[in-house]
Amino acid sequence: MTELERETQPEKIRAVVFDKDGTLFKFEDAWSSYCDRMLDVMAAEDPVLRRDLAEACGYDPIARAFREGSVVIGSPVEEICAVWSSRSPSLEPGALLAESAVVIAGLRPAAVGDLQNLAADLHAVGLTLGLVTNDLEQAARSQLADAGVLDRFAFVCGSDSGFRNKPEADTILEFCRETGLSPAEVAMVGDSLHDLLAGRAAGVGLNIGVLTGPARHSVLKPHADHILASVMELPELLRHRTPR
Repeated sequence: MTELERETQPEKIRAVVFDKDGTLFKFEDAWSSYCDRMLDVMAAEDPVLRRDLAEACGYDPIARAFREGSVVIGSPVEEICAVWSSRSPSLEPGALLAESAVVIAGLRPAAVGDLQNLAADLHAVGLTLGLVTNDLEQAARSQLADAGVLDRFAFVCGSDSGFRNKPEADTILEFCRETGLSPAEVAMVGDSLHDLLAGRAAGVGLNIGVLTGPARHSVLKPHADHILASVMELPELLRHRTPR
């Protein structure tokens, strides 16, 4: 191999950092249930306020779907609560955040596929796994545990873990510091623009979009090196890019 060929060879991928909702777990399973419960708490007796709060966060409670640009897609819970509290003086952000933590702790979203097999396949080729989410850290840990894969993750970071949230690079860079890897050795996998912008800001070796969340292909494509139907296609994509 010539020096030029060595310089143009892609660096081996030694780790994968995942987003959570819309990537490993079905987005609507988690966040439609969250919004329904929070709307009950905030405006059970006031249908006008309920409609206003749903509209404010970009949620259609009849279709149980989110419009493009919804604050619920990719934003930390603190930002969602801030949007709601701005609509009514009776909605105090701290109280909404506390109620959100209770609601989120009870969510049990379905996985997008067999996460145990996926994690085993990725570990078998020597990959270190991490998760960075704008959801709460304990909720992420609980959902990974429910799926039987928490012990496969070397790093789990949430919106309350002490770092700036995606689309900032901080959580991915903290994963790199904890594992001793360079960003160029990491693949970032996510379903939203926030995920891919964070990956680009961190300088990851591969930025991978998946289509199991609300974002369309056209939204992800300009920021992704690859776009997959789901994370279940990841082992095949990385087969020739891993250290073993």
